[in-house]
Amino acid sequence: MKISSMARSILSRFQSRDTSMKIHGNSYKRELMGHSTVELQMHQDLEESFKSLGPEFRGVIENAAKSCRVAVDIGAGTGWLSKFLSNYFTTVLSVEPSSDGVVLGKKLLTQKDIALTNGIYFNLKGEDFFSKCTFLHPTFVIFQTVLSHLPNEQVTEVLNLSNTSLPCGSVILFSEVYGDEHSEVMWFVRNQLWWKSRMPEWNLEFFPFSPDGRKEFKGFSAIKVR
Repeated sequence: MKISSMARSILSRFQSRDTSMKIHGNSYKRELMGHSTVELQMHQDLEESFKSLGPEFRGVIENAAKSCRVAVDIGAGTGWLSKFLSNYFTTVLSVEPSSDGVVLGKKLLTQKDIALTNGIYFNLKGEDFFSKCTFLHPTFVIFQTVLSHLPNEQVTEVLNLSNTSLPCGSVILFSEVYGDEHSEVMWFVRNQLWWKSRMPEWNLEFFPFSPDGRKEFKGFSAIKVR
């Protein structure tokens, strides 16, 4: 399967650092799992759900695509959002810590209707990914309900490493909740001040959108300004 020259360049840099990342089509058998039809429908349902979140999300993606050629999907799972992003960016890097998610995502994304030809999967945690790379040009990153499941210390580490890895002009889209601070089992809500204090080199814009009327608002973006 062909991949873009930019993808090849990124791939060669990571291979030289001995990561476990593989290219679509070269690292696994092409037989589909028995439940692939269900997974394909889930891909389509999730994409439609993401599209319905509001114009702010699509607006950030469309604007970022004007200055960023590479998109990074953190917590990519089976790659449904990566496929969506491939319509806007030259290269999509899918970062997923679950090896099962990576295997299934690679299998799904070779099928004709949703083939992803300009993407690379990384079987890594977000913090490990950012610790291994430095981007030279503005890059788009999205966290799709990933950080809301992690404790403050781990989220702070991810933010610090991504700040070091990304140059000025980079854009991060957080499809994450914010609001009155509270935590439950594997669910952490942080307020605007918490996010701003940990991203001093970024301009943050919080979306006034709550999908279910609760005091938790979903979504904000950040642009690195220094």
